[in-house]
Amino acid sequence: GGGIRTAGHGEPAPTAREAGDEPRRSGPGLPAFLRGRMVGVAATVVLAVVAVVAVLSASGGDPQTPDRPPGAGGPGPPSDSAVSDPVPVGPRPNALTIAGGDVWAVSASSSDVFRVDAQTGERSDRIDIGEGGSSIAAGFGSVWVVKGSTGTLLRIDSRTGRRTGPAIQLDVPGQAVAVATGEGAVWIGVRSSVPGSRGPETVVKLTPGTGAQQAISVPGGVQDLAVGEDAVWVSNRFRSSVVRIGTTTGTTTEIPVDARPKGLAVGEGAVWVAAEGDDAITRINVSSRRTTTIGLEDTPARVTVGGGSVWVSARAAGNLIRIHPDRRRVRDTIDTGRRPFALDVTKGAVWVSLLGEDAVQSVEFQP
Repeated sequence: GGGIRTAGHGEPAPTAREAGDEPRRSGPGLPAFLRGRMVGVAATVVLAVVAVVAVLSASGGDPQTPDRPPGAGGPGPPSDSAVSDPVPVGPRPNALTIAGGDVWAVSASSSDVFRVDAQTGERSDRIDIGEGGSSIAAGFGSVWVVKGSTGTLLRIDSRTGRRTGPAIQLDVPGQAVAVATGEGAVWIGVRSSVPGSRGPETVVKLTPGTGAQQAISVPGGVQDLAVGEDAVWVSNRFRSSVVRIGTTTGTTTEIPVDARPKGLAVGEGAVWVAAEGDDAITRINVSSRRTTTIGLEDTPARVTVGGGSVWVSARAAGNLIRIHPDRRRVRDTIDTGRRPFALDVTKGAVWVSLLGEDAVQSVEFQP
């Protein structure tokens, strides 16, 4: 559904008819002869309007329609973006990042990290990491990969493409599903390995210089995470909420969002959350923690911010949605390859992974 809702203010006020009010009635009835004349005049006006519309239609000139209301979903103006041909990588690339001018992609079923030159679009390297890679992130001159099957974190030099040191075993048992960098640390989301558990899960803070680890409990479970604005932001998988973890204090705050939050990103003064259950993006103001809903026509999967826009992958619809961060409405909808999922932004281009084509793809855009 479309439209903007602001938390704390409820839904837009209903119209008079929706509220149950009766339409206002006019005064006493007119004499019959006047009513007859008015009917005749009305009929003449209707015929004149029909004639004008017919002339416009014949000449190809449609009447102007007003712009969609702020926050309305659906396609925006004609796209000025250029979509590249898919670049084959491994099977179902479920995670992607950009580092050192290259695109790095990994999938849980592949034993490799694939490296693609972001300028030429050519695949340049293939790094063996063993099966189970679940998430990837760039930071501190490195590419970081977590493996859900072993609960380990791998470090790859973003310049040479070589592994740096041995795999780092996480102190917390469970399935490592997400990794992000920022605020002086690497942050790993770990799910419980107990079948059917809906209890608190964990975010692990790892300091690259020392290797020290700190476990932070996350009520509502871990779906995805992003770092920025002095905090780690975690979308919950058992609740319709996002947990904010202060990077200096470690304190947690839960923020209600739209239904079934998935991917999220920080930028343009806000946190942007893909709400799969409501076909919407929830915008969280980082200062006030107030939320705004931006309705979409398609179901969002993952989000990133860059180039002055918010970018959303719509996996089932096969497109990329571009949102204007200040106007908080859809600016453009771009067709991509089959089942776009993970995404990241470099200068002038968004790269997306295509689950349906075992490939990655670039979408060049104008600011």
